[in-house]
Amino acid sequence: MARARLRTALHYPSDSDTDSLPSHMDEEEQEALLRRLRQSDTSTNEFYSTLFSLLFVLPAIYSLLILLRKPTLISVLALSSLGITAYTVKFVPVSGARTSGGAEGEGKISIGGGGGPIERFLPVLNGVLAVVVGLGAYLQRPKGDEMELEAWAGYLPLDLSDLEKTKYKYKGA
Repeated sequence: MARARLRTALHYPSDSDTDSLPSHMDEEEQEALLRRLRQSDTSTNEFYSTLFSLLFVLPAIYSLLILLRKPTLISVLALSSLGITAYTVKFVPVSGARTSGGAEGEGKISIGGGGGPIERFLPVLNGVLAVVVGLGAYLQRPKGDEMELEAWAGYLPLDLSDLEKTKYKYKGA
């Protein structure tokens, strides 16, 4: 026979239950907690903005090497786009990012919405610049058998005598 489960009534805390009440903090403790949280948030934001802006250093070095080896308009535009992206990540604030039930922004994130023209238009212009760089690189790519192997010529040793020695000697096997 199946066991019967007994239901218990829902018990709301009453004023007489002093054990179930959370301990309250006075105003000074609340202000100290908020100050610590703000300092922690500021230091964390500073760390990650620096880290993410440094992520663009390696591609910028690569673009700079390409620019020095074979200066083209696309490499100049790519290098400037990487610089603008690093500047935007580090110095242009993200506002309205409160998404956990807050009324500010209501889940919408705007980048540099309230500042001057640089903070307002630089992210949009950087997006346009990135599209121009992508299209330019696509149009400048070598087509078919015209691939440039000049860069690999210094890295790959070409010794055909070793290749001749590895020839399969047994015919018909």
